[in-house]
Amino acid sequence: MALNNSDQERIRGYLLGQLNDEDLQTIEERLMTENELFEELEVSKGGIIEEYCAGELTATEREWLEQHFLASPEGKLNRRFALALKQSKRKSPKQGTFFERLKTRFSDLWNSQPWAVAAIASAAVVLVVAGIVLRTTIGPSQPTFLSLTLTNSSATRTGESEPAAKVSLPRNVDELRITLVLPESSPLASSYRVEAVDGINTLSVARSNSSSVSVIVPAAQLRRGQYALRLYAIRPDGTEERVSGNYFFTVE
Repeated sequence: MALNNSDQERIRGYLLGQLNDEDLQTIEERLMTENELFEELEVSKGGIIEEYCAGELTATEREWLEQHFLASPEGKLNRRFALALKQSKRKSPKQGTFFERLKTRFSDLWNSQPWAVAAIASAAVVLVVAGIVLRTTIGPSQPTFLSLTLTNSSATRTGESEPAAKVSLPRNVDELRITLVLPESSPLASSYRVEAVDGINTLSVARSNSSSVSVIVPAAQLRRGQYALRLYAIRPDGTEERVSGNYFFTVE
């Protein structure tokens, strides 16, 4: 999804502590799932540090940045970067691109204070590595899902019928995760297999224990209507025995 000016403004507000609690929670949730927004965050950090060095931030913005972002482990490296740039004896011209101005500042630093260039290089390396670690930790977004618990139809008392559980699947849901509660008379098993009476081609058992079996159904295979699942207990010798009854649910 392409970013707009509003997204860029929210990222800037996020870095400068200008968002309310609701917007703050929203932007943090989006940063965990939207790669483009995360990349905009990394770019905006550099831009705000550039403004910090040039004295273009307001007093309130500078104070918040120094007390929060620049006080963090990552921010301390950025602060070293900023302070090193401020030590330059010559102020870079306003003309030219950001990279041209940055090149001029590095040249000034190299001529006047080589130690500052070394500090900047070290900080840059650590920041790159930290960015790689962060992106690796976040990893690909996890599938969205809805949970549903079903009781076996054979568990109802004679003369009674268990109404089928109902579920609505929003468009952004990837999976339906169903917990099948085992009846008390369920045979002993080392694992389980599940199948649908009709309408579902792909089913997988995620995990099981002595009281239930968890099943994953891709949401793309589900249409409106009623479904029935059959469960089979697999003994240690590989033979199967069907768990009596079915598990019913309806997609609305």
